[in-house]
Amino acid sequence: MRQEAEHVGLRPQFSIMGADDCFGMVQEQLGTTDKDLIRKSIRTPTPVSTSC
Repeated sequence: MRQEAEHVGLRPQFSIMGADDCFGMVQEQLGTTDKDLIRKSIRTPTPVSTSC
């Protein structure tokens, strides 16, 4: 992946994250160890506002 990163517009030092990494980041941001809440947060997309 790193060898082809330049061709798809990624920086040379981009991060590769797995599910466990994402889970830990969401857990930290939510400030909870409630795994059901964390899973729900990961699966529920955040609405994007299109109004200016």
